[in-house]
Amino acid sequence: MKKTLVIIAGVIIALLAGLYIIMAPAVKAMSKMDAVDVDKNLKIFTGGGGNSAVYVFPDKSSIIIIDTKMGGGAKMLKAYCDSINPKAVITIINTHEHSDHAAGNKLFPNAAVITGRYDAGRQNTLKATLVDVGKTYTIKIADDEMELMNMGAAHSFSDTTVYFKKRKLLMTGDLVFNGWHPVLVKMGGANAGKWIADLDYLMKNYDIKTAVPGHGEVSDVKILQAQKTYFVEIKTALNDPARLKALKEKYKNYKHIPIFSGFDSAVRFIQAEK
Repeated sequence: MKKTLVIIAGVIIALLAGLYIIMAPAVKAMSKMDAVDVDKNLKIFTGGGGNSAVYVFPDKSSIIIIDTKMGGGAKMLKAYCDSINPKAVITIINTHEHSDHAAGNKLFPNAAVITGRYDAGRQNTLKATLVDVGKTYTIKIADDEMELMNMGAAHSFSDTTVYFKKRKLLMTGDLVFNGWHPVLVKMGGANAGKWIADLDYLMKNYDIKTAVPGHGEVSDVKILQAQKTYFVEIKTALNDPARLKALKEKYKNYKHIPIFSGFDSAVRFIQAEK
């Protein structure tokens, strides 16, 4: 019995070691954190989990955080907010429930949280003010207005975007992966067809000067078009092995999360939706 347990333990350790080796490059890429100053009141933090934004009111009495990251990234975000004003009134907006965007919420126990309501049949796991599917919620800030739009299920069960009207800046959440293969998990709410429609809606209805993706570098409206093109190209090439091979080569430098994303898994997902 003891020998059997030792063998089982050895197998588990080997599997965990193998999983670590497979996941390490993606974890390293996601953990790298950079800051981008939009202006004196708005800063974007890329990496450390999902991309985040921090808006500080001019008198520093209040701070709005869009997505709170995870692990070390979340702690760094908390430290930054504390450096501004440890007693500031904190409001958190979550673009969706996934832990890389919302795990840091627990570091702000007194914060008000705003996020999208999930479709009927699924509870919202975040204790928050909820924005109904297909509806908008406006927050007036010192020098702008923020419009939250609950797009419904596309990447997750409830994807909410945030648009700074005067700045013409859109936080897309994970509706855009810039330079990454998108995570497509059916049980997590993903729907590629709806995803394409949502990208069309955003490009049609918002004047986007700056686009902050859920993952990847800050850019402009072209990354929404690039995300749509990714899906459409795969969708229209499903019955053409030569075109799929060419597309795989085209996107070979995209980062991916082993098990959760990659070109081949995107093809399988989109094929299953037909």
